[in-house]
Amino acid sequence: MTPSQLQKVGLPVPTEEAWKSWLDLPETAWFKQVVLNRRQELKDQWEAGRFTDLSQFGTAMLNANAIGKCEAYALLEELDYETLLTELDYEQPEQSQRPASEGPGSAS
Repeated sequence: MTPSQLQKVGLPVPTEEAWKSWLDLPETAWFKQVVLNRRQELKDQWEAGRFTDLSQFGTAMLNANAIGKCEAYALLEELDYETLLTELDYEQPEQSQRPASEGPGSAS
C-alpha cells in the first residue's frame, strides 16, 4: 500500500513524533509482550518437536509455516520508525540545507 493509498483510506503516514508517542503507550507495551510471548511459544514448540510429521515433506511444510510466523512476530517485535517507512515504501521529503537565496539559478 503506497502513502497515497493510505491517505485515500484515511491513514496518513505517521510522523516520527507520533511513532514515539505510540511506543510510550501502555497498550503498545502489552501488544509487544503478546508478540514476544507468541514468538517464544513457537520456539518452545519447535524445541519440543511439534513441527515434525510422518513425511519429510510434511515436516518441511510445518517448519516453513512456523518460520514464517516467527519472522512475522520478529518484524512486529523489532519494528522501528525507519523500517515502518521502508515497509510502507515511503520516502521522507528531503529537507534542503541551503538558504532560499541560494536556490537553483542564483549566482554564486
